[in-house]
Amino acid sequence: MQVCVLLSSLIAFTATHIHAQAPPDSEKITFGIGVTLYPGQIPGDLQDKFQAPAFVDLIAPVQIGPHIRIEANLGLYFYNADETLPSAVAEHDARQLVRTGMGLFYTVDLDKNLLCYFGGRLGIYSSESEVTYTPQSTVYTNFNQNWAAFYAGASFGMEYYFSNHFSLGAEFQFNHIAYGAPVINEAPVPTVDSTQSAWSTNAALTARFYFN
Repeated sequence: MQVCVLLSSLIAFTATHIHAQAPPDSEKITFGIGVTLYPGQIPGDLQDKFQAPAFVDLIAPVQIGPHIRIEANLGLYFYNADETLPSAVAEHDARQLVRTGMGLFYTVDLDKNLLCYFGGRLGIYSSESEVTYTPQSTVYTNFNQNWAAFYAGASFGMEYYFSNHFSLGAEFQFNHIAYGAPVINEAPVPTVDSTQSAWSTNAALTARFYFN
């Protein structure tokens, strides 16, 4: 009788323990860092205000459980040039590009080393160009101009894991980019009221490193 009671208690404890446990990795949060390369130019940027050579984004993927991924991206480009003009006037030309965004994806493991994901991305392109002269004169006028563009679209990607911590992948995107009118700081301020937009397919290559 005591053996039966002990066996029944053991079975009940085991069943309760198994029932209380969550599925493996169902609540695990994995953090990572990586880079994304866009081989093509930004579509619709006819005046080359947002183009830069080898414009690579830093990315920060966060995998929540087996199916949800959030990924932030940040790209930076800074350019400076100095030149001495006639009458000993120094010209300083500065340009900066910033690309920020966020993505939300649903991920599916196809096998032990291969994962696919689909979802959407949205973000902002920001560009600034500034030209200053020293000393200032009536011949040369300081100039500052800012541009902004907003993008949103759908994404589908594949990711191959060489280990638990490193993967390479490719992503196909269908994006809409809306370009706003520039903000010009110049005297007198010219009248500019123009907007444009573009729909296009894009591709990206990624490398990700996961910490845990």
